[in-house]
Amino acid sequence: MGDCIFVPAGTVHALGAGLVVAEIQQSSDTTYRIFDWNRVGPDGKPRALHLAEALEAIDFAAGPIAPSVPVPAEQPSCERLVACSKFVLQRWRIDSAAVLGGSGGFHLLVVVQGEVRVEGDPAGTSLRFGETLLLPASLGAVQVTAVKPSVVLDVFLPQIGP
Repeated sequence: MGDCIFVPAGTVHALGAGLVVAEIQQSSDTTYRIFDWNRVGPDGKPRALHLAEALEAIDFAAGPIAPSVPVPAEQPSCERLVACSKFVLQRWRIDSAAVLGGSGGFHLLVVVQGEVRVEGDPAGTSLRFGETLLLPASLGAVQVTAVKPSVVLDVFLPQIGP
């Protein structure tokens, strides 16, 4: 499995061709393009650049970014990749089954390797590579069973209060 790189807001970043990326971000619909690789929009015209806005938003004091070092979580087969004020990102390596969710808030599951079956709603749901599932808080904990060895990202909000 590849690297996890936490890129805080205000950090200039780019992605190269051929990458598969799960980009987890806070709820924001703002992107400032400094360069756009000469791509065009649906209208066939070059997409807009936002140089002035980007220069205002860049955190020049942030320094270099390095891959996150996974921290073992309380549950077996689980590593915490990011814990910030906006979200928590965990990586589960599931060979048989694991219980996810149930923390009082929603969870977003993203399959980045393999295939799983999620039990907990009336019908059950199968997820393959690249597919996501939002577990509402009202659903509580669910069992995630590997159809084949799998890696699942689990994204949720940090706990507020005691």
